[in-house]
Amino acid sequence: MKHIRLSQISSVPRSSTPAGFASRHAGFTLTELIVTVAILAVVTTFAIPEMQTLVVNNRVSTLANEFTSGLSYTRGEAVNRNMCVTMCITANPNAENPTCAPNLNDWNNGWIILANPYCDDGLPLKDKHELLQVYEGFPSGPQLSSAGATVRRITFTARGVPSAIATAREFTLNTGGTSMKPVKTICLDAAGRARVGDYNSPLC
Repeated sequence: MKHIRLSQISSVPRSSTPAGFASRHAGFTLTELIVTVAILAVVTTFAIPEMQTLVVNNRVSTLANEFTSGLSYTRGEAVNRNMCVTMCITANPNAENPTCAPNLNDWNNGWIILANPYCDDGLPLKDKHELLQVYEGFPSGPQLSSAGATVRRITFTARGVPSAIATAREFTLNTGGTSMKPVKTICLDAAGRARVGDYNSPLC
């Protein structure tokens, strides 16, 4: 009897697909596709407005924080330098030598902070006016303006108090755009402290 070694058995390739059967590819049926598109449409309808609201609220909060930080910085510099320091709206924050704006009402246009030994309104800039900080702002975003009488500049004395503010002054933050919905209030009190709260909150 003849013995056959295993090494002599040739390997036979096996097909991954049994003979007589065609390979099948998974995919979406028309019904599944319609349901998927419908679900996507519903989710998008609710998600887009929520995202827009989130973006606007984030911009409002950013502007409020930047404004109060600017006031705190101005106050601190006035005390440290033992002189008046002014924070004012500017129409040209990207200019080489930005100046205070005499007519603009909205702080979101941008502002500058300058050492002001004259304790004046910063118009025009004089030799001893020293530019300390520039905030470029975003005019097309949320709107920040003073409630009631227009405030275009705030000067802190060497004692850290606003020179022309005998009582608390309120600023209002609107969402901007077509709705102009007020959402935040910023209060600057006579001692020079700034606080942020929801619109119409009893800050001042």
